[in-house]
Amino acid sequence: MIQRSLVAVVLVLLLFSSGLRAAMPPDQLIRQTVERLIDELTERKAELERDRGQLYELVERVIVEHIAVDKVAKLVLARHWRNASLEQRTRFADEFKNLLIRTYASALFDYTGREQMDFRPLQLTGDERTAVVRTDVKLPGVRAFPVNYKFLRLESGEWKIFDVTIDGISLVTIYRASYARIIQTTGLDGLILRLERKTAESR
Repeated sequence: MIQRSLVAVVLVLLLFSSGLRAAMPPDQLIRQTVERLIDELTERKAELERDRGQLYELVERVIVEHIAVDKVAKLVLARHWRNASLEQRTRFADEFKNLLIRTYASALFDYTGREQMDFRPLQLTGDERTAVVRTDVKLPGVRAFPVNYKFLRLESGEWKIFDVTIDGISLVTIYRASYARIIQTTGLDGLILRLERKTAESR
């Protein structure tokens, strides 16, 4: 009986903590993610430079888990998503996720500790399906430029990123245009095979 009570308490605590994470506002989520990423990168930089697998694990755990990968994949493929089979959608989403991990992993080594991110005020009424977290990023020797994170609220209440605009340029739009040209010449399967080869090479 005591064991069952303990299990019940643990389950309640897990559900409660999960609910808190789901209810976290998107601007707070960005702040927490950035702080967590910087802390781990600072503490483990030598280890991560030696072991790319550990770096990929860090990026997936800290960054990519907050991205609505399926939503982004759908937006990137646009009309090609509608004509794709379930297998093609799954393979593309998986490989696009791997691409994001590699891209963020490579960018992390440019971090110097002198970068600065300022958050603009965010107000939510509580019933929004989408939100935009607006920030200004200042890099050493470069003018400040806007980086905006577009969030989608899932049915669970959890907020996830579905696009990022850097100085007004949407990453989804960039990938969509680039991949549309590849699909035009090699088809969707050709694009997926190209991404799969890149993943294999990185390993």
